[in-house]
Amino acid sequence: MRSFLFIRNIILKGDIMACRGKRIKLILFFVVIAILLFIPLYNISNINKIKIKDDFASEVKNILTSIENEKMKVINFNFQKINERTIDSILGISNTNYEQIRVNMIAEKIRITVIGCNKWKGMLACGTIEGIKIIEGTDKCV
Repeated sequence: MRSFLFIRNIILKGDIMACRGKRIKLILFFVVIAILLFIPLYNISNINKIKIKDDFASEVKNILTSIENEKMKVINFNFQKINERTIDSILGISNTNYEQIRVNMIAEKIRITVIGCNKWKGMLACGTIEGIKIIEGTDKCV
């Protein structure tokens, strides 16, 4: 109510100089409100990034699980033939969201490297079924 009266006095009386202290308080009030509104928006965007990373990791684990299942079903299954062009025909997984897929064997474990596109643009995943590392950008996985 005070803020409303303050603004009304400025408009009706043109008495800005006499209300300088109140004007500073009003400006500070709006600055604090703006900061308080910005913090939740920033947190929501971070939550979205974390969810996208988790979803991408889950997709890559699904690919690895499909490779493991196919390896058990087919004798002499050559999983190294799987790449971004052949994943649809070999495993029945759509390749529309993958720019590059590389599968190899390291220490008796299947290791995968996936570069995303479209839905997963800017995401890179690498690892085994036990642990997937997700990187934003196309830096190299170590």
